[in-house]
This record gives sequence, C-alpha cells and structure tokens, in this order.
Amino acid sequence: MTGGGALIRQGCHPLSAVLHLKQVEAKARGETIAVTDVTCDVGALSAGLKPDERRFIQASPVDVEDWGTMTLTFSDATKATIFACDTILGGVRNLVETYTTGGALFANIAPNNHMVSYLTDESKLEGVYITEKVDRKTGWQFICLDEEWTHGYSQEIQDFLECVAFGREPLAGFDLAYDAIRIHYAAYWAAEEGRRITF
Repeated sequence: MTGGGALIRQGCHPLSAVLHLKQVEAKARGETIAVTDVTCDVGALSAGLKPDERRFIQASPVDVEDWGTMTLTFSDATKATIFACDTILGGVRNLVETYTTGGALFANIAPNNHMVSYLTDESKLEGVYITEKVDRKTGWQFICLDEEWTHGYSQEIQDFLECVAFGREPLAGFDLAYDAIRIHYAAYWAAEEGRRITF
C-alpha cells in the first residue's frame, strides 16, 4: 500500500543524496562523473517470520521487497552502497556516510541527535509526537525537533520558490531525478538477473 518495495521507496533518498554529492564533486573538479555499473540484491525478509516474531515489524510486503542493497561504481573508480529496508526497529534510519582520503562525514538525517530522551512511562506520553515510524515512546528516543527542516522539506520549498521567483534551475534538477530512476531500474534488473548492469 506504499507504492513499491523498500529499495525504491526508501533507498531513493540516500541514492539521490549520493548522486547529488557526486554532481557537486564533479562540478568542483571540472569533470564529469557518472555511474558506470550497478549490482543489487533484494528480498522479503519479513515473509519468513512467524506472527510472534514480527509483532514489532510493520512490514507486510505484497509482491515487493522489504530489504534491498545496491552498489554503484562511478567513472572515477569510487563506490557507493545504498541499503534500505522495512525491518529495522526503532523508526527510520536515513543516513549518509561519506569517507574521503582526508576525512569522514556522517549526515544523520533520521535518527538525528538534536534531542535524545529516555522515558519509562508510555501512558504519560499519550498524544506526544516523538518522531515518525516509532512503535513506542519509551526507552531511548531520538526526537526530531524540527522535522520539516531536518528532513529537508523547508529547503525543497525554498528552492522551488526561488526557481519560480528568479527563473533559475533547481539545485537538484531533472538530471538528478532521471539518474535516480534510471539507476533504480538498473538495480532491480541486476537483482532479477543476478548480474552486474553496466551503463
């Protein structure tokens, strides 16, 4: 009922972030960097669970995967791995980890650590919103204080309005969207045929 398997529905976010970072890198270097090949594996992990084993897992896929991973190779010989699944407990995990020759950058979109809480009594928290897709409010929680900003919704609207007002192209435009869909298609093709897809 959510429009696709975990890889395209959730993996589109980190994939698009990685593709955007590579576009920015290519522009800074005055180069063109493209995906040259994709490998992928998907599966329906929750389908094999007994009812008592899946009581905290919200996934119930019909004809789609609830787990997927794709590996990209870029023309500059760098790699990216995208993981997506519906079987993670504790809410959404949307992170981008970037390792360079001189450092590491971690973008914790969800869960973020703007505010971390430890609560013991669920009944006292009725009607209190913590963050999306968590099944309880007790224990350690990563509270998203400004979800619209943290998840980038405010920035997307700002970019759109500036494009309309100033007649400029979006920061993440059609070419990024096209690449993301093209690569997702290739990933599913690679998973179905059990082989590397080369562009």
